[in-house]
Amino acid sequence: MSSQIDILRSPVIPTLMEASGSARIPELVPGQTIRVIVEELALGIDAQILSVDRWLEKTGEVSLQVEIAKSIEGKIVLSGKYCSRGLEISSLMFQLWPTQQPAEVAFVASTLNAALKLSRKVRIQVREIGLDLALTAYDSPLLEASNLLRERQTAYRLMVIERATGIDFGPLPSTISGEDVATISFIYHAIAHRTFVDGIRSVEVTTPANEEGFELLDRLKNSPVTFPNENISVSKKLFGREVTLGPQTVSINDPYIENLDRVQEETARQDGHAVRIIVRSLTNRAQYSLSAAPTVPTEPWGPTIQMLINLEGQLDSKLLESYNAMAAGSLAGLTEEEKQLVTQPSDIPFPF
Repeated sequence: MSSQIDILRSPVIPTLMEASGSARIPELVPGQTIRVIVEELALGIDAQILSVDRWLEKTGEVSLQVEIAKSIEGKIVLSGKYCSRGLEISSLMFQLWPTQQPAEVAFVASTLNAALKLSRKVRIQVREIGLDLALTAYDSPLLEASNLLRERQTAYRLMVIERATGIDFGPLPSTISGEDVATISFIYHAIAHRTFVDGIRSVEVTTPANEEGFELLDRLKNSPVTFPNENISVSKKLFGREVTLGPQTVSINDPYIENLDRVQEETARQDGHAVRIIVRSLTNRAQYSLSAAPTVPTEPWGPTIQMLINLEGQLDSKLLESYNAMAAGSLAGLTEEEKQLVTQPSDIPFPF
């Protein structure tokens, strides 16, 4: 059983921003470079213009097809009204999407989209024509950013697994099941951390109904209990591929034995028959150690990927800030008594 939920790969949702500046649209041509600067993250993104669609130019809209990075394309739509200086731009829309779906491309695309949705101050520049636009983001639904960060984390973990094992999982499915999310998490932690805490169903032990079995049962009733598996290599199946992780040791700090009375009765017979003992955890958690799991090579990523990896803490902080701001806004205008009433814990029990 997994506590993870399915991940539906994020649809390509545009990011809308308010703009301040003007551009002479005829000067925008394919081959030019648009630099997108996410100021709060010190992140610069270079996009090459592939095409300029002016069919809506009279209505004050110009659409640019751009290439952001390998296998990532996008659309930038400039909107405004014409004046003597050209198009007086009032808003801008970004839309980025991967043209292929391997883990690394999905990681880059989800990182860039999350960065745009979580940042308030952005600039776009086209040096060839002297364009420098200051942008202010409209509020995006935080669920969009949350989903992008979940997708980003899963893609990154798959990147680590691929580098450590040499397995190429190919294009990611549009929906990653909760079971696969849990498997990805387990394999990643085995590779990255070696020793970690994760969910557990049970550990099954078979012992003869004799004095030895009675002593084993007594040990299993006391916490913590450890189950070394030094001679058997553990493997996990992910997207139809077998990932070998080597021997594992499982430790349960809060064990309990399923049907303890029956197991004690069977063991007490002292007739040597095989007794099946199922050990579970009160919290469904255990510590795993896999000292021989595959390892990631030294410096596995290029500078661009490493820079995007290093944004994790900042992206998480900005998401938390946004949720805190939303919570604070929901309390605005309330008296202290009303705030206390809204925020006090409920006495209604959860239905599970």
